[in-house]
Amino acid sequence: MNGIAQSFSYYQSNTPGQAKITNPALYPSVNLKENENPLFMGRQQASDPQHYYYFQGYIGNFALYNRGLTNGEIAENWNNYLA
Repeated sequence: MNGIAQSFSYYQSNTPGQAKITNPALYPSVNLKENENPLFMGRQQASDPQHYYYFQGYIGNFALYNRGLTNGEIAENWNNYLA
């Protein structure tokens, strides 16, 4: 966020605050591929499929990478307005 790496959490129930996964070996893999499932930024589905958690703030730019970035790469991208 704003050129600084942020931590994030995984939840088994896909509901923030409930059943948090704390063992990194159990983190789900994220494989983006062409299919009928759309990609949403700033929205997470609650346990009820009719309700969502929305990001509260402004998302000016975002980028997807096929790997995690180093702190230096994040800062460089921020300074060059790439991410």
